[in-house]
Amino acid sequence: MSGTLASNSDELDRTFHNLDTLSAELARGRFKQILDEMAQTSTELRKITAGVNNGEGTMGKLMKNDSLYLNLNAATAELDLLLEDLRLNPNRYFSLFGKKDRLPKLSDSDVQRIKDAMKKP
Repeated sequence: MSGTLASNSDELDRTFHNLDTLSAELARGRFKQILDEMAQTSTELRKITAGVNNGEGTMGKLMKNDSLYLNLNAATAELDLLLEDLRLNPNRYFSLFGKKDRLPKLSDSDVQRIKDAMKKP
């Protein structure tokens, strides 16, 4: 056993030195300072989280109000209709000779036809 202790003497010396350094740091109050900073950070994080949960700020509004989500869904549906109409009727938007067709606004039947075309694979 004494042979094992002698062969690990350097490692034991480093371990005791590290413990001595740690205890000195604790004695100087460094550990308390770290704990105080962590407590302050935790308090600030709780305040931010409470604000978001109450719908405050941009993030809170995004989480609590679904109007942006609904508007994006509506805009996406309208964009899908426009792109499908562009695919089916490119002459409404482009012309080889610089003259666009002046067709009226899409009728309900056009909208339905485009929706049906979008459902097809």
